[in-house]
Amino acid sequence: MKASVIIPLYNKQSLIRRAVASVLAQSEPDFELIVVDDGSTDASVGVVRGIADPRLRLVSQSNQGPGAARNRGAGEARAGYLAFLDADDEWLPEFLAQSLAALDRNPDCGFSMSAFFDGPERRNSQAHLDKRGYRPGRYAVGPATRPDSFDWLLHAYLPSTSVFRRRPFQECGGFYSKDRCRLGEDMYLFVAASLRYPFWRLGEPLVWYHSEDSALARQKHLLTPLLLDPEPVFELCPPPHLDILRGLLADRAIQESLTMAYYGEFAKWRSLFERFQCERYAGHRGRNSRRQIMTLRALPAFARDQFPGAVRRILNRLFPLRTA
Repeated sequence: MKASVIIPLYNKQSLIRRAVASVLAQSEPDFELIVVDDGSTDASVGVVRGIADPRLRLVSQSNQGPGAARNRGAGEARAGYLAFLDADDEWLPEFLAQSLAALDRNPDCGFSMSAFFDGPERRNSQAHLDKRGYRPGRYAVGPATRPDSFDWLLHAYLPSTSVFRRRPFQECGGFYSKDRCRLGEDMYLFVAASLRYPFWRLGEPLVWYHSEDSALARQKHLLTPLLLDPEPVFELCPPPHLDILRGLLADRAIQESLTMAYYGEFAKWRSLFERFQCERYAGHRGRNSRRQIMTLRALPAFARDQFPGAVRRILNRLFPLRTA
């Protein structure tokens, strides 16, 4: 058996059949499919039980969050490759075959991920990466890696696009699962794994990410585990990459702080800035983001609420965050 495919399932009765069908339609037939029901309260389990295929296995647990459900599936898996698909997404028929072939050709890579189509408009994620010079192929964090460019790659990662070798997955502790975490549990694993292992990026979109069906995709102003509980990632990080990780977290803290400021939530930003030493590790981005936040704080609330686009453009001209 080449791969174990793991689908975490929670209350997706109208969507899970589509996801399962996309796995069973793969051109690579040598896999097992493990659906982990995470305490669903709708008819999702009944839908899965109604699908007849010897490769499909259903595992149930109490509700613990998507990270814990994926980790449970990985614990049940029998293959050396672990592939993940969310219950509201779908794979194109060549996803598994091309992902496994890329990892077979590149034994030093700990995992692979593919480009994807996003939403009903099927926006191509690779088109955005091309504009920034990110080409498909092997990627490894090294001395020349800039934290802001590393951070930008986070936007190209989704669990549904990834295939991991078992050892790197286990070594990095799998997906973040504390406190039934439901946001950012995937980024935690991606950062930890990519600091330790090269990975392979497939430029062809082989996954359809249905962002229109994802409630989690709309949770934009909650702190993620990378900022709430970064210590385990620091422990896993190779010493030569520590400054890259510090810079990445500073950049993430800046983004979160600015988001909170636009929501009028000013109480937390200063502690974030101090904890992640944003001005030290993000340089001018840290200094100018502080200036933006202080300006936002001085503005009347109606200006932030009624004219957010105009306010953002003015502040970015006054205190630019991008390097020249």
